Amino acid sequence: MIRTELHCHTDHSMDGMMSVERVAWAAQRVNLDVLAITDHDEIEGAFELKKFVARRRTALEIIVGEERTL
Repeated sequence: MIRTELHCHTDHSMDGMMSVERVAWAAQRVNLDVLAITDHDEIEGAFELKKFVARRRTALEIIVGEERTL
């Protein structure tokens, strides 16, 4: 089984409250394997988290996504 969250916001999004570091910590705490960051109208939070996870050499895979506002 692959534990996955496909819709998550960071504080880079207008309605996100957690820093990328806290999102990574929370994802690891619940043993996620894959996490999709889908901030509103931007992808910088997802790329920042991807770099953060790579530096820590964790097994958490980050999907870069975006929730578009029309």
